[in-house]
Amino acid sequence: MNLFPNCLFKRVGESGPVERLLWVSANGAVCYCIATDGKRVWPVPADYGALKAAVLAGKVMVLDNDELAASLRLESMLTEHQKELMASSYAAIKALVEDPARLIFDRQQSGKLIRQAAQKANVSLTTIYKQLRRYWQRGQTPWALQPDLHRCGGAGKPHTAGTIKLGRPTLDGKQLGVNATEEIQKVFRAGIEKYYHNQKRYPFTKVFDLIIEENYVSSYKVENGVPCPILKPADERPTFAQFRYFYQKHYRKAASLRARLNPHNFEQNHRETVGDLTRIASGPGDVYQIDWTTADVYLVHSIQRDLVIGRPIVYLVVDTFSRLVVGFDVSFFNADYNAAAMAVWNAYGDKAEFCQGLGIHDFVPAHWPARGLPYSILADRGELLGKMSDQLTQRLGIQMANAPAYSPTAKAIVERHFRMRNDEVIRWLPGAVPDEENKIGKCNYRKQAALTKEEFMAALVHAILSYNICQLSDYKPTTAMIRDKVELRPYKIWEWGMKNCANIHEMDAGLVKLNLLPAKGGMVTREGISFGGLHYTCSQAKLEEWFLNARASGSWKVECSYFPSLVDHVLLLGKTASDVAVCDLTPADAEFAGWTWRELDKYRELQRANARAGEKDDMQVRVTAQAQIQHIVKTATQRAKSRGGAKIKNLLEDRATQQVADGQKEAKSVLKSIGATPVQPVVTATVTNGDRAAERWMNNWKRKQHED
Repeated sequence: MNLFPNCLFKRVGESGPVERLLWVSANGAVCYCIATDGKRVWPVPADYGALKAAVLAGKVMVLDNDELAASLRLESMLTEHQKELMASSYAAIKALVEDPARLIFDRQQSGKLIRQAAQKANVSLTTIYKQLRRYWQRGQTPWALQPDLHRCGGAGKPHTAGTIKLGRPTLDGKQLGVNATEEIQKVFRAGIEKYYHNQKRYPFTKVFDLIIEENYVSSYKVENGVPCPILKPADERPTFAQFRYFYQKHYRKAASLRARLNPHNFEQNHRETVGDLTRIASGPGDVYQIDWTTADVYLVHSIQRDLVIGRPIVYLVVDTFSRLVVGFDVSFFNADYNAAAMAVWNAYGDKAEFCQGLGIHDFVPAHWPARGLPYSILADRGELLGKMSDQLTQRLGIQMANAPAYSPTAKAIVERHFRMRNDEVIRWLPGAVPDEENKIGKCNYRKQAALTKEEFMAALVHAILSYNICQLSDYKPTTAMIRDKVELRPYKIWEWGMKNCANIHEMDAGLVKLNLLPAKGGMVTREGISFGGLHYTCSQAKLEEWFLNARASGSWKVECSYFPSLVDHVLLLGKTASDVAVCDLTPADAEFAGWTWRELDKYRELQRANARAGEKDDMQVRVTAQAQIQHIVKTATQRAKSRGGAKIKNLLEDRATQQVADGQKEAKSVLKSIGATPVQPVVTATVTNGDRAAERWMNNWKRKQHED
């Protein structure tokens, strides 16, 4: 085995130091070695052949790791001053260490050569000796001469404080404060644990004030009846800089955050994120991430454009592998299964038909290719837990996974999309919630609302399409994707994944929709199938005359599925999945076609509010009318009493006389309205045919009563 210069070796079974082989003579007879430890060592000669034999015999062990050379710092860690010192040190010994004959190893000539080098470099002999030892011990390279300034000053070692104040003086040359003794450090530590490492969240400066107030008070004075502390002089108490230095030296940032924040807050906002969520999915459809947010924009009613209906709930579904936005939904429901299911349905369905319904006619199917059911869905614990989520697993073959509580980074991909959509689209829409809602003098942004739900959805579709097309800057491709030169665009990654590692499955569209739609009870009545306050009808109900039967025999319950975002149709469920009837609005409720359930609820709420607001006025009108009626009745009653009561002897004759009087009065009113002068009629006792008919009827009635 050959020994090469600069290698390290150690003699087995001996307590001697590790040595470095420095140089081998040209004939291979003599070599020089130096101990790597020690400040007064010098190269010594050795028999090179005997040294090799000892290595072969196992008496000398060659070391693989050069710890001294590995401890040298990299160039990027050195300052310019340190690089200059290293260069000047090597220049001083360059002639000695680069001499081919290595005369520096000869004891008889080394002293003379060192004196010449010291004189030429204008340094002391001690400096030359020191640099030569450093050069040989650390690996015989110019880099071995780098200065150890980072070891100067005893960094990290405790210093014993005396009577003189340590640290730099102030600008005026004074040394204020006291040295941070063990006693003061105990005060600092107790104050940190008491005031800073708790969840009261005191600021760091406030903690220092509390420590000083608690431990460095000389006396008290009374001001306005309140005892106020008087602090000791500044040269008898520690400074804030000492307190900050102590904390930074003895406490780590992570430990401080854990102590000051509750575990949920720390895990949510401050834990490390060193993984890549894309790697949890093996291909398109393997894991869909779904989440929701309340959009920062107010929308208006699709029919009554002056009626603001609030801020919508936006659900997004994103494929983890390709980061393609595969579906979304906008609704005014709370964050629940209904809204999440509609987002899953949108992810499953045909995007071309969906875009056509929103008035987007220049849609390119390749830019939004998502279609089908995923293998699994990662969601929050709220909306996809419970009996309804069992349908996704048992009937649609979708595995459900729930993100841990207080861990939004588990769905970081979809969470990031909400921020992007808000920054790029939503915040610039009319009716958007500003960053500073309560800014004085700012106009009411709710009154600026102008978009309907359909228009807002169309805007989101354009934003999603632009994202699906654009390059991803932070996507880490797999080895196979690099090999196939896949463009890092979501729709391109999806396209490549569908050919190589897809995990999408298909089912009958009607069955998928039926299992995703929520179910609720309805009632068959004589007006129609009552559901959600509206009435529906279908061909089966007409054929079997349900509504006639309901009027004759009473109402009965039926089970229905409905579309959470549209009132136009409901599905009447039967005994099997194929036994489903589509019900449409009856003509009486047809004016609500095209409305959402939220718009219908808002309209009804407005109607109820208007009714409540008019109750006082209606009551006043009714009370006034009742008072007038009572006055008329009272006057008539008093008049009747003054005449001795009403007479019913000649009822028919009196009725005929009243008819004549009413006719004359109406004639005068009509003639007066057209400007004609009425002629006074001659009143005669002529009996009309009507009166004779009435008299005959009365006589017949009396005769019948007498016969009975």
